[in-house]
Amino acid sequence: MKFYFIFSLILFTGMIQAQDLVVTPEGDSLNCRIDRIKNDFIYISFIHNGEKRNTMIQLDQANYQYNFYKKVVVDPNHSETKAYYTWRLALYGGLSFRTGKLQAGLNPQESEYLKKLKSGSNYGFDLSLFVSEAIGLGLRINTFKSQNSEKNILISLPDGSSIISDVSDNISIDYVGPVFLTHLFNASKNKALLLDFSIGYLRYQDNATFGKGSFQIRSGTIGLGFGVGYDFLISKNFGLGFSISALTGTLTKIKVSNSFSSVQVKLDEKEYESLARIDLTVGLRFYR
Repeated sequence: MKFYFIFSLILFTGMIQAQDLVVTPEGDSLNCRIDRIKNDFIYISFIHNGEKRNTMIQLDQANYQYNFYKKVVVDPNHSETKAYYTWRLALYGGLSFRTGKLQAGLNPQESEYLKKLKSGSNYGFDLSLFVSEAIGLGLRINTFKSQNSEKNILISLPDGSSIISDVSDNISIDYVGPVFLTHLFNASKNKALLLDFSIGYLRYQDNATFGKGSFQIRSGTIGLGFGVGYDFLISKNFGLGFSISALTGTLTKIKVSNSFSSVQVKLDEKEYESLARIDLTVGLRFYR
């Protein structure tokens, strides 16, 4: 009976000191300690380059087994360092498509001209600081560009008459605002799925010409943005990424000016200008 007790004590002690096994979605086997399983995530600790790190993996994307390894690599008393990146800089550019409907009553030439202005390009940057492994707050600044010109186009005037004239538009839509970001890295810390939400200010400017005259249209409104992206790290601190995002906002008034005067115009509801668009971007990613 005495020997049985000693054998049981040794076996129990070995189990306490044993390490757990977690197999990631990529097939990597991690010698780690499972700290807890909560809300469909496995929270683990492991040693990387002599430092204790923590991460989490979706429960339905990983296999695990307690006390799989005999050798202990995670000492509960090991000094802990941050296991996540503390900031992220994204530089990007790509294509944009404005999704708002055209005003009713346009003639075919006007419709075709304005449809071409719906497609454009965008560029910008996001700078985010992470307050935890999954949650970040930051700043977003980006610009949409679109331009078109046409000679001898038939223009419908407000009084019902028409005129043939040369026209051009050079549109810029600038956005600036805070961004809320959440991301989920894989266990190897080289790929991340990102979701973001942003609310900020949209500044609209159109440098236009009509016939021999030129004028400028300006306005601004509140903008809301949503996006999803994926980052691939090529090295510890550098990578590439792509994203698809939506930005929305509506102009209800404009300021029209030329070299001599300017006037504020309050738009009728049927004349509201939608700034809603879809952005497809690729770019560089910097993590630290």
